[in-house]
Amino acid sequence: MTFPWGCNGLVYVAIFYGPYQLFPRPDGEALHDSGKRVEARMYWECPEKETKLTIKAWAPSTSYDHTLMIDVEALPRSIAAPHKTFEGLINLLKRILFGW
Repeated sequence: MTFPWGCNGLVYVAIFYGPYQLFPRPDGEALHDSGKRVEARMYWECPEKETKLTIKAWAPSTSYDHTLMIDVEALPRSIAAPHKTFEGLINLLKRILFGW
């Protein structure tokens, strides 16, 4: 997400899936900055259907228009969270080897 110079921390952004706020966390927070590219990694597993995210942006204290750039990268589970891919196998091995 890129906040151009001139936003002066007055432009706020949050990303939602339905009523659930995905980013930033915790709920009720909003990202704001000026002249910076903010990068964040998060893991959220999309439902297995068409998924719509809502980007809410607002600037309550400014009279100028601002354009933010937001990039979203969607990766297969095996790349985004390789530990999740093998979680079932690891749990099975723990039960067999250690009785967990």
